[in-house]
Amino acid sequence: MLMPLAGFSQLVVSGGTALRVGGGSVLTTNGPVVNESGAVVFEAQSGMLLSGTDDQLIRTSTPLTIPTLSITGGSTKAIEGFVLVSENLDLANGKIFVGGSLDANSLIIQNGAVINENPESWVIGSLVQQGQGSKLYPLGANGSYAPVLLNISGSDDTFTGAVALSDGNFVPSELPNNVTSASTNWAWVVFGSDLSGVGVTLPIQAEDESLISGDDLVYAVLEADTIENVSANLGGTQGTFANGLA
Repeated sequence: MLMPLAGFSQLVVSGGTALRVGGGSVLTTNGPVVNESGAVVFEAQSGMLLSGTDDQLIRTSTPLTIPTLSITGGSTKAIEGFVLVSENLDLANGKIFVGGSLDANSLIIQNGAVINENPESWVIGSLVQQGQGSKLYPLGANGSYAPVLLNISGSDDTFTGAVALSDGNFVPSELPNNVTSASTNWAWVVFGSDLSGVGVTLPIQAEDESLISGDDLVYAVLEADTIENVSANLGGTQGTFANGLA
C-alpha cells in the first residue's frame, strides 16, 4: 500500500499486515504508533511526523527503520523497541524519551543520517549512532539541554552511544590538588564496543560559567567515583561557553 501525505489520530499495524510508505510521503499522527508487523517498509525520502501536543508513543515489536523521523507539538515521544533513523532526525519541537535497557529499546542514527537539533528539543535517555567521525548527541535530562560531541574512530559498523545524567546529588569529598572547585550538576555516560578511539567534547553549562570566569583559570573534566566519593582530574583545556570543553 502506497501512502501519500496522510494524517492519523493513531497508527496501528497488526501482525502479518504489509505497509509500504512511498518516497516523498510522510505519515503524520498525533497519537500512538504501534507496530506488530515485520513487513513495514519506508522507502527512501519518506518519513514519519509525530505531531501530538500530548505525550506519544512508538512501540514496535520488530526493528523499524524510518528515513526521516520528525517531532513537533512540544510533547514527549517515548520509544519502545528498536527505531532506526536512516536519513534525518528532526527535533523541531518536543522530546524523545528512550528508557529501559539497550537490548529492549534503542534509538539508532544510522550512517549518513543527520540530526536537526535545537536547544529546546532533545533525547532523554540513550542515543546510539553508527559509524565514525564527529557526531553530535543532542541529549538532555532533568529539564535541561546537555549535548555532547563525540569524535569517533573505527569503521562504518562502529556503534557508539551516550546518555546525559542529572548528577546533582554527587558532592566529591576529595578533589585533586590542582582543582579548587567542582560543578557536579551533570554527568555523561559514553558506551560502545571500543571506546579507545573516542574523543569527547562537553558543553559548558550556563550555571558553570562562574567557575571559569577568570582569565587565569584552567578548567578540567573530573572522573567521579561514586563509591569512594572522590574525583580524579582527567585534564582539560580552555574554551568558551559556545564551543564546549574538550
